[in-house]
This record gives sequence, structure tokens and C-alpha cells, in this order.
Amino acid sequence: MRVNENKNSLLSPFQWTLRDVKRIDEAGETAPERDIIAVYLRREGGRVHLRADLLNLRYGSENENLDLYFLIGFGDGGSTELPDNLSSPDKFPWKLAVKIYEGGKGIVISPEGKKLGEVPVSYNAQLDTVITSIPEDLLKQAGWKGEKLRISALTAKDFEGRVSDQVVASEDDEILPINIAFVFHGNQPIMKTSAIEEKIFNPKDRTGFKRLLDTIEKYQVPVEIHMSGLLQANFSWSAKYFLDRIRELHRRGLISLEGGTWGEHLMPYFTGSGVNTESLKIGKKLVKDLTGENPLIAWSPERVIDGRTLKEIRDSGYQATIADYPTLWFNPTGTEKDFKDTKANYKIHELTSLPNFKIFFIDHVFQQETATTEDSGPSVRLREHFVKQALDVNEEQDPERILISMNDWEFVAGFPFGQSNVPSLPDNFENNVKWIKAHPWIRVTTPTKALMSGWQTVRHQVDYSKLQPQTYLQEDYHKLRDVLDRWYNGSLEDESYRDWVPLDRGWDYGGFSDQIKTFKKLGDVFTPGTIMGDIWKGIESMPQSSLKDLAILSFLTYIYETAWHDWNIDPFTGKRRISGWERIWLVR
Repeated sequence: MRVNENKNSLLSPFQWTLRDVKRIDEAGETAPERDIIAVYLRREGGRVHLRADLLNLRYGSENENLDLYFLIGFGDGGSTELPDNLSSPDKFPWKLAVKIYEGGKGIVISPEGKKLGEVPVSYNAQLDTVITSIPEDLLKQAGWKGEKLRISALTAKDFEGRVSDQVVASEDDEILPINIAFVFHGNQPIMKTSAIEEKIFNPKDRTGFKRLLDTIEKYQVPVEIHMSGLLQANFSWSAKYFLDRIRELHRRGLISLEGGTWGEHLMPYFTGSGVNTESLKIGKKLVKDLTGENPLIAWSPERVIDGRTLKEIRDSGYQATIADYPTLWFNPTGTEKDFKDTKANYKIHELTSLPNFKIFFIDHVFQQETATTEDSGPSVRLREHFVKQALDVNEEQDPERILISMNDWEFVAGFPFGQSNVPSLPDNFENNVKWIKAHPWIRVTTPTKALMSGWQTVRHQVDYSKLQPQTYLQEDYHKLRDVLDRWYNGSLEDESYRDWVPLDRGWDYGGFSDQIKTFKKLGDVFTPGTIMGDIWKGIESMPQSSLKDLAILSFLTYIYETAWHDWNIDPFTGKRRISGWERIWLVR
């Protein structure tokens, strides 16, 4: 029979063990549906409940050629000969076995091959689980007197006569779960009420920001969210009910909120000017106003960050941030291997030159596979990644690691950047969360919760001011680490943001009859006589007032996504242009 996924039998707490993913197939074939990744044992209600998790239990495998056996041992002695004359290099002394061939029943046998009874079996191809249970009376008939139980689960193919995979576990096993975290960043420009409502939920194709909240509430898994000031303003003006729901989920411990900036400007361009300090202060206040608590972690816009930016974040009252590649700062050899994920990604880092401030790093395998599904669950790549990390955590007895997936909130809402509505993405994410929730060797937490747990950090004897800017762009540009400088100052391939002369009115992509040109360069906040420099100097000279607060917000909106460029080359200039949304914002 099939398990009703609405029942909680698959989610009950089991004593369990975890083992390696391995494939035993002399013919060289791969059969991922036959790889056992975990076995579980639980005693309750006069029965012994047994469960095996497979890497990928394909629907209907039990009716094809998948055979599964549970061997139970206790005390001293037992047979090491396997049922059905199977061969295996692993010897496990057992006194009772359950043979599962197909359908909804398993056959309980003694080592002599005597049939002792039948037991129900449940399969769930979405969660990749097989569950059965044995009355304790059958164990007592086999001589059990309450001793600790041992269990071996093994798979085989029909008529092959050998074991494909085998796992051994005991009631005394103590296994450390891996910690994983979902982090979602939301950033939208100012929108009409109708537009933001559609972003929250589009009933036609069931996409929207709401889908994330529905999933975490349904499966009771926590996530961490950052809303840019602009996005939170959108919600507060047009959909206060949505902010109320976020506040309630935060109160229930299902959402941790990060602070950050108002308009997602790229902070390294403004270090030392006071712009970052003002924006980070606003980001903190927005979270405090919503939840009553100060955020501990600050989001770095576009994850563009350097050492001096880290200090400004810390000095603004935050305790941590999230970055991309620890090897770029702490093992920079200048080779492509720097961009590969390593164990360092999963620890919390700290600089001796910047004490009491922590840095989390993103797990890019997890990030890339967050909403990728295979057979109604995570991709096999992600499943194998989780198992590999869990094995390493247990081998080194290091529970203080966290695998962080960071994605745009829009992505799991179903409208990723540059695409229209993609309803499969929120559905895929929900299926993956359901699978993760059903596997107790994976624990879902948040960076904020990990930060509050007081984990040990990896400490680096590094001068923070020497850390160069990094961002996820390195994944595409590799050795082009000067991309930020090229965007601002221009190059043979990139239009200069500094030297750009925006319009006073209109949009310089053309087509508007009311364009008014200006003859002043954009410049930067440090250079008098430029638009940036003169505006910021004027703001700094204003007395403290509500008008000054409005001027700061307006300027922070003006520098939205600072200097961002299009990826494609403009055929007229032969250069990458400053992105279209920059040109819209920078009209004075």
C-alpha cells in the first residue's frame, strides 16, 4: 500500500543512523533508487518500527525488481547467512528478518527460513522511504528479552542473488544532524498597489511572495528573510496585511529577519562617506519597527562587500553578515579552484582585527539546487551533497556547521530575474522542503539562530582593511575581480558610471519628446562639482529634521543598485551599458 502523505507516520522521531551513499553493481550500472542513505528504529506501542530512506525510491520500484530486507539482531549469536541465499561481504548476526518483495506486505522469517508472520509495509516515492513494523511478540518468540536491538537494512535485485547495498545500525547510535538554512532576499522598486499585490500572490498561476510563507508555515521550517527598505515600504503602503503575517511568523520562530540598506546601493563605493551608516541605520529601524527586535545580521546588497564595509556594518550595530567565497579572502591563490565549495563554507568565520563580528558563507551547491527537483524531491546532486556533509560532520564530530542556501525571494515566488511567472519554482521548493522535513538527519535552522547559539568560529589573523571586494559575480568573471572598478570608472568594455551625464528629465534610451539634458557628470559622493558630490554635501549640511530624513531616503533611492551594468554589449558603443533601471532612477 501507499502511505498517505498527510499522515505524520513518516515524520515521527526515530532513533536512527546514517551511512555513506554507495552503489554496488558489478555490471557497472547505476541504480540510485537502491542506495540506502539512512535506517531508523523506534519502539512504540508494543511494536518495533523500522524505516529505510533510499537516495531515490522511484515510484513502483517495489513492483519491479527492488527487494528490501530488514535483519534484526540482539544479544549474542545469530545467523550470518542471509535470507534467500544472498551473498554479501558484510556479516551481520541476526535472529529475525523481514523480507519485502512487492506490494504492501513483508514476510517475517527465522534464520531457519520459517515464516513467522506477515507485516504491513508502506512506500512513499516522494519522500523515498520504506516503513514497516513488527510486533514485539515475534521478537520474544525469537528469544528477545528487552536487549538493545541492532538492525541491518539491505537491498537486492530480483534473482541476482547478491546484495546491492547494506546498512548496519544500533539503538545506541548517536548521529549528529547537519544544519541547513534557507536565506531569501527580496528587493523591488516602488510599485503601484496592483503590481505589488500581484507580486504577493497571483491566483492565476499560484506564484508570489506568499508561497514561501505558505510553505514554511505548512511544514514548520524556519527561514531567514531580508527585505530591502524599498520592498518593505511597498508592503507597508499597499499590503500591510502581508507585513502583519511576516511579523506573526517571526513571533512564532519561523522567520528570522535580517537588516540591511534602504535601496540596495553597492556599499564599497560609499565607504567612509556616511552613506552606508545612514542606510544601515534605516535598515535596522525597519526591522525593529516590524518585530520589536534589532536584527543581528545585515544583508550586503548584491553581496558586494570588502573589509572596510564589514567594519561599517559592525559599527552600525550588527553582529554578522553573509558573503560568498571564504577562499577569496582567506586563501586567495588567484586560481579557479578558489571558487569551489570547501568545508570552510560551512563554518562561521571571524577576524581578529574585527572582533565580535561574524561572517557566514553561502553553500553554492545548495543554493543552485534549492528549487530543482528530481522525482518529486531534491535533485540527486543535492541529496548526495547533504549525505556527504552529514557523514563528514559525524566523522569529525563537528555539529557547528551550517549549509546556507541564498536565493532571491522572487525566485522561489515564481518570477526569477528576467523571466515571467514560473509556477513550477514555488512548487519545486515546497516539494524539497517536504522531503527535507521528512529526513531527521537534516535540521533546518537560520543564520540568526546559529549566531545566537554561540558556536566556535574560525579565526583569521587578517587585517580587515586588506580584504578586497568580492561578490557572486566572481562565479562568472573569475579573474575579473576589478569588475566593480570598471563599472564605476569605465573601461574599454564598460560604460563609465562616474562620467555619465544623466538627463534632468526623460529616459535616455530615447523615444521621449520631453527630454531635458544636463551637462553635469554623475561623479561620486567625495567629488565636489559632480551630481553625487553636491547632493550628498548638501544633505550633510542640513540641520536634523524630517526634511533631512526625506532627503536621505531620496538620495538612497537615487543610488539604487549603484553602477550596475547590463551583461550584453551595446552594438552602438561596443560597451556594456549602465543598466536600464539605473538610468530610470538617476533622472533628477
